[in-house]
Amino acid sequence: MRATAAATLILGAALLLICGGCLFEPPAEPGGGDTITVVTTLYPLADIVEQVGGEAVEAASLVPAGSSPHTFEPGTGELKQVARASLFVYVGAGLDDWVLKLAEAADTGTIKLNLTALPEISSRLLSSREGSHESAPEHGHGSSGVDPHIWLDPILVRDCIAPAVAEALQKLAPEAAEAIKDNLARFQEELTLLDREIKEAVAGFSRKDFITVHSAWQYFARRYGLNEIAVMASSGEEPSAGWMIEVVNQARERQIKAVFVEPQLSPALAESIAREVGARVLPLDPLGGKELEERDGYLPLMHFNLRQFEAALSERN
Repeated sequence: MRATAAATLILGAALLLICGGCLFEPPAEPGGGDTITVVTTLYPLADIVEQVGGEAVEAASLVPAGSSPHTFEPGTGELKQVARASLFVYVGAGLDDWVLKLAEAADTGTIKLNLTALPEISSRLLSSREGSHESAPEHGHGSSGVDPHIWLDPILVRDCIAPAVAEALQKLAPEAAEAIKDNLARFQEELTLLDREIKEAVAGFSRKDFITVHSAWQYFARRYGLNEIAVMASSGEEPSAGWMIEVVNQARERQIKAVFVEPQLSPALAESIAREVGARVLPLDPLGGKELEERDGYLPLMHFNLRQFEAALSERN
Protein backbone atom coordinates (compact mmCIF):
# COMPACT_ATOMS: atom_id res chain seq x y z
CA MET A 1 0.00 0.00 0.00
CA ARG A 2 1.47 3.34 -1.01
CA ALA A 3 1.85 5.93 1.73
CA THR A 4 0.11 9.25 1.32
CA ALA A 5 2.10 12.17 -0.03
CA ALA A 6 2.24 13.77 3.41
CA ALA A 7 3.52 10.60 5.03
CA THR A 8 6.13 10.24 2.32
CA LEU A 9 7.43 13.75 3.00
CA ILE A 10 7.60 13.06 6.73
CA LEU A 11 9.46 9.81 6.21
CA GLY A 12 11.79 11.46 3.73
CA ALA A 13 12.72 14.04 6.33
CA ALA A 14 13.26 11.30 8.87
CA LEU A 15 15.58 9.47 6.50
CA LEU A 16 17.72 12.59 6.20
CA LEU A 17 18.10 12.55 9.95
CA ILE A 18 18.95 8.86 9.87
CA CYS A 19 21.67 9.34 7.32
CA GLY A 20 23.03 12.22 9.38
CA GLY A 21 23.28 9.97 12.41
CA CYS A 22 20.92 12.15 14.45
CA LEU A 23 18.19 9.68 15.34
CA PHE A 24 19.65 6.28 16.00
CA GLU A 25 22.03 4.28 18.04
CA PRO A 26 23.42 1.12 16.44
CA PRO A 27 21.83 -2.22 17.34
CA ALA A 28 22.98 -3.76 20.59
CA GLU A 29 25.59 -6.43 20.09
CA PRO A 30 24.08 -9.84 20.95
CA GLY A 31 25.81 -12.12 23.39
CA GLY A 32 27.33 -11.51 26.78
CA GLY A 33 24.01 -12.25 28.48
CA ASP A 34 22.14 -9.51 26.60
CA THR A 35 18.79 -10.31 25.06
CA ILE A 36 18.37 -10.08 21.30
CA THR A 37 16.23 -7.13 20.25
CA VAL A 38 13.85 -8.26 17.51
CA VAL A 39 11.34 -6.12 15.63
CA THR A 40 8.63 -7.57 13.42
CA THR A 41 6.03 -5.87 11.30
CA LEU A 42 3.10 -7.97 12.59
CA TYR A 43 2.15 -9.12 16.07
CA PRO A 44 1.81 -12.84 15.21
CA LEU A 45 5.43 -12.80 14.02
CA ALA A 46 6.55 -11.15 17.26
CA ASP A 47 4.85 -13.88 19.28
CA ILE A 48 6.43 -16.59 17.13
CA VAL A 49 9.82 -14.99 17.81
CA GLU A 50 9.10 -14.99 21.55
CA GLN A 51 7.94 -18.61 21.50
CA VAL A 52 11.13 -19.69 19.76
CA GLY A 53 13.57 -17.30 21.41
CA GLY A 54 12.25 -17.46 24.95
CA GLU A 55 14.35 -15.52 27.45
CA ALA A 56 16.98 -14.82 24.80
CA VAL A 57 14.80 -12.26 22.98
CA GLU A 58 12.82 -9.09 23.38
CA ALA A 59 10.35 -8.81 20.50
CA ALA A 60 8.09 -5.95 19.43
CA SER A 61 5.82 -5.42 16.44
CA LEU A 62 5.31 -2.23 14.45
CA VAL A 63 1.67 -2.44 13.32
CA PRO A 64 -0.52 -1.75 16.38
CA ALA A 65 -3.59 -3.79 17.25
CA GLY A 66 -6.57 -2.67 15.22
CA SER A 67 -4.47 -1.44 12.29
CA SER A 68 -3.94 -3.12 8.92
CA PRO A 69 -0.48 -3.56 7.39
CA HIS A 70 -2.05 -2.67 4.05
CA THR A 71 -2.79 0.87 5.22
CA PHE A 72 -0.27 1.39 8.03
CA GLU A 73 2.12 4.31 7.60
CA PRO A 74 5.31 4.13 9.70
CA GLY A 75 6.75 7.21 11.34
CA THR A 76 9.99 8.12 13.07
CA GLY A 77 9.13 5.98 16.09
CA GLU A 78 9.01 2.87 13.93
CA LEU A 79 12.23 3.91 12.20
CA LYS A 80 13.98 4.04 15.56
CA GLN A 81 12.70 0.60 16.50
CA VAL A 82 13.95 -1.02 13.30
CA ALA A 83 17.33 0.69 13.44
CA ARG A 84 17.96 -0.41 17.02
CA ALA A 85 17.00 -4.04 16.41
CA SER A 86 19.47 -6.85 15.90
CA LEU A 87 16.91 -8.76 13.83
CA PHE A 88 14.01 -7.45 11.76
CA VAL A 89 11.38 -9.97 10.61
CA TYR A 90 8.77 -9.11 7.99
CA VAL A 91 6.50 -10.92 5.56
CA GLY A 92 7.33 -9.23 2.26
CA ALA A 93 5.45 -10.00 -0.96
CA GLY A 94 3.89 -6.54 -0.97
CA LEU A 95 2.27 -6.78 2.48
CA ASP A 96 4.74 -4.83 4.63
CA ASP A 97 7.50 -3.77 2.26
CA TRP A 98 6.92 -0.17 3.37
CA VAL A 99 9.53 -0.71 6.07
CA LEU A 100 12.28 -2.31 3.97
CA LYS A 101 13.72 0.83 2.39
CA LEU A 102 13.65 2.55 5.77
CA ALA A 103 15.61 -0.25 7.39
CA GLU A 104 18.11 -0.21 4.54
CA ALA A 105 18.49 3.56 4.76
CA ALA A 106 19.25 3.33 8.47
CA ASP A 107 22.27 1.15 7.58
CA THR A 108 22.87 0.10 11.19
CA GLY A 109 23.65 -3.55 10.60
CA THR A 110 20.18 -4.85 11.43
CA ILE A 111 19.72 -8.38 10.04
CA LYS A 112 16.59 -8.63 7.90
CA LEU A 113 14.52 -11.81 7.56
CA ASN A 114 12.08 -11.64 4.62
CA LEU A 115 9.86 -14.67 5.18
CA THR A 116 8.33 -14.93 1.70
CA ALA A 117 11.82 -14.82 0.17
CA LEU A 118 12.86 -18.00 1.99
CA PRO A 119 13.22 -20.81 -0.60
CA GLU A 120 11.08 -23.20 1.43
CA ILE A 121 8.26 -20.62 1.44
CA SER A 122 8.67 -18.91 -1.94
CA SER A 123 8.04 -22.23 -3.67
CA ARG A 124 4.69 -22.53 -1.88
CA LEU A 125 3.35 -19.01 -2.42
CA LEU A 126 -0.13 -18.70 -3.89
CA SER A 127 -1.35 -16.10 -6.33
CA SER A 128 -3.51 -13.39 -4.81
CA ARG A 129 -6.16 -14.39 -7.35
CA GLU A 130 -6.13 -18.16 -6.89
CA GLY A 131 -9.25 -19.77 -5.50
CA SER A 132 -12.86 -18.79 -5.95
CA HIS A 133 -12.16 -15.05 -5.96
CA GLU A 134 -10.24 -15.33 -9.23
CA SER A 135 -13.22 -13.93 -11.12
CA ALA A 136 -12.88 -10.65 -9.25
CA PRO A 137 -11.39 -7.60 -11.00
CA GLU A 138 -7.62 -7.56 -11.42
CA HIS A 139 -6.15 -6.58 -8.10
CA GLY A 140 -3.79 -8.00 -5.54
CA HIS A 141 -1.54 -7.38 -2.60
CA GLY A 142 0.74 -4.52 -3.49
CA SER A 143 2.27 -5.05 -6.91
CA SER A 144 3.51 -8.59 -6.29
CA GLY A 145 0.34 -10.47 -7.24
CA VAL A 146 1.22 -12.90 -4.43
CA ASP A 147 -0.90 -13.72 -1.39
CA PRO A 148 1.34 -12.88 1.60
CA HIS A 149 -0.77 -14.31 4.45
CA ILE A 150 1.52 -17.29 5.04
CA TRP A 151 1.43 -17.14 8.85
CA LEU A 152 -2.24 -18.20 8.85
CA ASP A 153 -1.20 -21.72 7.83
CA PRO A 154 0.02 -23.41 11.06
CA ILE A 155 2.02 -25.96 9.09
CA LEU A 156 3.96 -23.27 7.23
CA VAL A 157 4.68 -21.72 10.62
CA ARG A 158 5.78 -25.07 12.04
CA ASP A 159 7.90 -26.25 9.13
CA CYS A 160 9.23 -23.00 7.64
CA ILE A 161 8.73 -19.79 9.62
CA ALA A 162 9.63 -20.97 13.12
CA PRO A 163 12.78 -22.86 12.00
CA ALA A 164 13.95 -19.81 10.00
CA VAL A 165 13.48 -17.61 13.06
CA ALA A 166 15.34 -20.13 15.22
CA GLU A 167 18.27 -20.24 12.80
CA ALA A 168 18.57 -16.45 12.75
CA LEU A 169 18.42 -16.24 16.55
CA GLN A 170 21.01 -18.98 16.99
CA LYS A 171 23.43 -17.08 14.78
CA LEU A 172 22.92 -13.94 16.83
CA ALA A 173 23.19 -15.71 20.19
CA PRO A 174 25.14 -18.96 19.83
CA GLU A 175 25.34 -19.29 23.60
CA ALA A 176 21.52 -19.68 23.64
CA ALA A 177 21.41 -22.12 20.71
CA GLU A 178 20.39 -25.16 22.78
CA ALA A 179 17.62 -23.30 24.58
CA ILE A 180 16.34 -21.97 21.26
CA LYS A 181 16.41 -25.49 19.81
CA ASP A 182 14.34 -26.77 22.74
CA ASN A 183 11.89 -23.88 22.45
CA LEU A 184 11.47 -24.57 18.75
CA ALA A 185 10.72 -28.25 19.37
CA ARG A 186 8.12 -27.39 22.02
CA PHE A 187 6.45 -24.78 19.81
CA GLN A 188 6.40 -27.17 16.86
CA GLU A 189 4.66 -29.77 19.03
CA GLU A 190 2.02 -27.19 19.96
CA LEU A 191 1.52 -26.33 16.29
CA THR A 192 1.08 -30.02 15.48
CA LEU A 193 -1.63 -30.23 18.14
CA LEU A 194 -3.29 -27.11 16.70
CA ASP A 195 -3.23 -28.63 13.22
CA ARG A 196 -4.83 -31.81 14.55
CA GLU A 197 -7.52 -29.82 16.37
CA ILE A 198 -8.36 -27.84 13.23
CA LYS A 199 -8.59 -31.00 11.11
CA GLU A 200 -10.93 -32.63 13.63
CA ALA A 201 -13.15 -29.54 13.69
CA VAL A 202 -13.25 -29.18 9.89
CA ALA A 203 -14.23 -32.85 9.54
CA GLY A 204 -17.46 -31.97 11.32
CA PHE A 205 -18.31 -28.91 9.24
CA SER A 206 -21.48 -29.17 7.16
CA ARG A 207 -20.28 -26.41 4.85
CA LYS A 208 -16.87 -25.70 3.32
CA ASP A 209 -17.53 -22.35 1.59
CA PHE A 210 -17.11 -19.06 3.40
CA ILE A 211 -17.12 -15.38 2.44
CA THR A 212 -14.51 -12.90 3.61
CA VAL A 213 -14.30 -9.21 2.85
CA HIS A 214 -10.52 -9.41 2.43
CA SER A 215 -8.68 -12.43 1.07
CA ALA A 216 -6.44 -13.38 3.98
CA TRP A 217 -7.39 -17.03 4.46
CA GLN A 218 -6.37 -18.73 1.24
CA TYR A 219 -3.46 -20.65 2.82
CA PHE A 220 -5.62 -21.76 5.73
CA ALA A 221 -8.45 -22.75 3.39
CA ARG A 222 -6.20 -24.77 1.11
CA ARG A 223 -4.56 -26.54 4.04
CA TYR A 224 -7.87 -27.65 5.52
CA GLY A 225 -10.07 -28.20 2.48
CA LEU A 226 -12.16 -25.04 2.75
CA ASN A 227 -13.13 -22.57 0.02
CA GLU A 228 -12.64 -18.84 0.48
CA ILE A 229 -14.85 -16.47 -1.52
CA ALA A 230 -13.23 -13.07 -1.10
CA VAL A 231 -14.86 -9.74 -1.86
CA MET A 232 -11.45 -8.03 -2.18
CA ALA A 233 -8.03 -9.56 -2.83
CA SER A 234 -6.44 -6.61 -1.03
CA SER A 235 -7.96 -4.33 1.59
CA GLY A 236 -8.65 -0.79 0.45
CA GLU A 237 -9.50 -1.77 -3.13
CA GLU A 238 -13.18 -1.39 -3.92
CA PRO A 239 -14.89 -4.37 -5.62
CA SER A 240 -16.95 -3.79 -8.73
CA ALA A 241 -20.73 -3.85 -8.60
CA GLY A 242 -20.67 -6.92 -10.84
CA TRP A 243 -18.43 -8.83 -8.47
CA MET A 244 -20.57 -7.86 -5.47
CA ILE A 245 -23.60 -9.31 -7.26
CA GLU A 246 -21.62 -12.48 -7.99
CA VAL A 247 -20.63 -12.83 -4.32
CA VAL A 248 -24.25 -12.42 -3.24
CA ASN A 249 -25.37 -15.02 -5.79
CA GLN A 250 -22.72 -17.48 -4.60
CA ALA A 251 -23.75 -16.90 -0.99
CA ARG A 252 -27.34 -17.79 -1.85
CA GLU A 253 -26.46 -20.80 -4.00
CA ARG A 254 -24.11 -22.24 -1.37
CA GLN A 255 -26.40 -21.34 1.54
CA ILE A 256 -23.67 -19.40 3.30
CA LYS A 257 -24.86 -18.31 6.74
CA ALA A 258 -22.02 -15.99 7.82
CA VAL A 259 -19.81 -13.32 6.30
CA PHE A 260 -16.40 -12.77 7.87
CA VAL A 261 -14.77 -9.39 8.39
CA GLU A 262 -11.44 -8.46 9.95
CA PRO A 263 -11.49 -6.20 13.04
CA GLN A 264 -8.93 -4.00 11.25
CA LEU A 265 -11.35 -3.20 8.40
CA SER A 266 -14.72 -1.51 8.01
CA PRO A 267 -17.63 -3.96 8.38
CA ALA A 268 -19.77 -2.08 5.82
CA LEU A 269 -19.28 -4.51 2.91
CA ALA A 270 -19.80 -7.56 5.11
CA GLU A 271 -22.96 -6.05 6.59
CA SER A 272 -24.30 -5.22 3.11
CA ILE A 273 -23.80 -8.78 1.86
CA ALA A 274 -25.18 -10.26 5.07
CA ARG A 275 -28.38 -8.20 4.76
CA GLU A 276 -28.86 -9.36 1.17
CA VAL A 277 -28.61 -13.07 1.99
CA GLY A 278 -29.88 -13.19 5.58
CA ALA A 279 -26.48 -14.08 7.03
CA ARG A 280 -24.68 -12.80 10.10
CA VAL A 281 -21.34 -11.03 10.35
CA LEU A 282 -18.54 -12.73 12.30
CA PRO A 283 -14.95 -11.64 12.96
CA LEU A 284 -11.86 -13.40 11.63
CA ASP A 285 -8.68 -11.82 12.95
CA PRO A 286 -5.40 -12.42 11.07
CA LEU A 287 -3.34 -10.19 13.39
CA GLY A 288 -4.50 -10.19 17.00
CA GLY A 289 -2.60 -8.12 19.53
CA LYS A 290 -0.77 -8.40 22.83
CA GLU A 291 -3.51 -6.51 24.65
CA LEU A 292 -6.46 -8.34 23.02
CA GLU A 293 -8.20 -10.99 25.10
CA GLU A 294 -8.21 -14.44 23.45
CA ARG A 295 -5.93 -13.14 20.68
CA ASP A 296 -2.80 -12.31 22.68
CA GLY A 297 -0.51 -14.85 21.03
CA TYR A 298 -0.27 -16.89 17.85
CA LEU A 299 -1.87 -20.02 19.31
CA PRO A 300 -4.71 -18.17 21.12
CA LEU A 301 -5.34 -16.19 17.93
CA MET A 302 -5.67 -19.30 15.80
CA HIS A 303 -7.94 -20.96 18.38
CA PHE A 304 -10.11 -17.82 18.35
CA ASN A 305 -10.40 -18.00 14.56
CA LEU A 306 -11.16 -21.72 14.66
CA ARG A 307 -14.12 -20.96 16.93
CA GLN A 308 -15.37 -18.42 14.38
CA PHE A 309 -15.15 -21.01 11.60
CA GLU A 310 -17.02 -23.49 13.79
CA ALA A 311 -19.75 -20.92 14.42
CA ALA A 312 -20.16 -20.28 10.69
CA LEU A 313 -19.69 -23.71 9.14
CA SER A 314 -20.83 -26.34 11.63
CA GLU A 315 -24.11 -28.25 11.30
CA ARG A 316 -25.81 -26.57 14.23
CA ASN A 317 -25.55 -23.09 12.66
